[in-house]
Amino acid sequence: FGPESHAERVVQRLTSFPSAFSPESLGVQMGDFIRMLGHVHDMGKASSDFQRYLYESAQGKSTGKVNHKTAGAKWAVEHCGPIGVLMAYALYGHHSGLPCGTRMFEEIADYVYPAGVCEALPREIETNEIVPPLAAHCSSLEEVAYTLLLAVRMLHSCLIDADWLETESFMSPEESADRKKTRRESIDVLSDVLEDFLADREKISKGKIN
Repeated sequence: FGPESHAERVVQRLTSFPSAFSPESLGVQMGDFIRMLGHVHDMGKASSDFQRYLYESAQGKSTGKVNHKTAGAKWAVEHCGPIGVLMAYALYGHHSGLPCGTRMFEEIADYVYPAGVCEALPREIETNEIVPPLAAHCSSLEEVAYTLLLAVRMLHSCLIDADWLETESFMSPEESADRKKTRRESIDVLSDVLEDFLADREKISKGKIN
């Protein structure tokens, strides 16, 4: 969890993303929010079981997977107030996709932190609750629901991107360097491509869902 750790690099990657989506729209300060999301996403890896798994994997031994996702999700729910619930979806699903909330919160309730996991977090991670004043930012229940729905998906997407890009930079530095050189199209161009694709799909499919 030091300054050159994967967790810290994920934090830096998260802060480099465009600000079009920002937890500040939920009344949360970006710096506190990003620091927590990035630092706790892999906190479960501090367990002795996961460290053993890494060691055995490095020795070429076939070992079963060790759950490291629930620790961060549980920590967020316990320490980050209402916004922690949104964080939990991203933290729990950053390797497996957005989870079913019912099953996730049941697992979180039953989960017991392995020894040393919470103690491994950086001291600067605050434990004060982050309570977003949603009522002050949304004018109706529908707007609150839509804001939360979009926030969950964006948080999940941002964390996955930051995690995978930093993993790639460590595991495949040449590919990571090539990615940085690749020209990225603007969102306007990408939007036009998407609209053209959807228009073509509508021509060939007349089902009820479409």
